[in-house]
Amino acid sequence: MVRFEKLTCELLQLLEAGGYTVLTSVSGLCDENPTYVPERITDLWGYLGSINVWSGGLSEKETNLLVIRDALENILPEDLRGVVLLFDD
Repeated sequence: MVRFEKLTCELLQLLEAGGYTVLTSVSGLCDENPTYVPERITDLWGYLGSINVWSGGLSEKETNLLVIRDALENILPEDLRGVVLLFDD
């Protein structure tokens, strides 16, 4: 079953405990309510380099990325926005 859950610190902690490291989205960077998909990326730096994040930033048509650990450490709970697409096993 597929469901959407509001992006919260508690959800990020559960995803991280389940081995997820990033949330990706094709929603635009200015989207007020982006939809994210959790992913397990073992080589985070290699992944970031492969999507070319460090050369000029992301455009409106590139992957929107949220690193779970970074979000938990640096984003205030009230500043989290969006929903996460989850798949029940």
